[in-house]
Amino acid sequence: MFKKLSILWVVVSLLSLGACDSSRRQAEAVRQQAASQGEQVLKELPKVPMQRQQPGVVVVLVPKQVRQRQKQLKDMGYLKGKVDGIIGPQTRQAIQDYQRKQNLAATGNFDAETLSKLSQQAGTQK
Repeated sequence: MFKKLSILWVVVSLLSLGACDSSRRQAEAVRQQAASQGEQVLKELPKVPMQRQQPGVVVVLVPKQVRQRQKQLKDMGYLKGKVDGIIGPQTRQAIQDYQRKQNLAATGNFDAETLSKLSQQAGTQK
């Protein structure tokens, strides 16, 4: 099940980013193959925040994940706004502040390094 969801997210990521024609065709082929095997596939692309960190590296967060990270940033005193699952200006500022404090590149994005650091801290806070 997890593998199938992962394949679906790769497809969605490639299609959402407007990848080159060959990648788009490959993503569509995977989507069609999953559908032919009886898997539930998305007819429309979900509205999720997607962030390109560097060529080929994409971090996809669904609103529930964004809310979890926002709550964590709010609990640590970085986020002054509301926890709403939307990566807006206040969330980006909170991310940048956190990244600077952690000696990370202050991109304002939930990149892999930032998410890893937040996950480590979440484990030590419990």
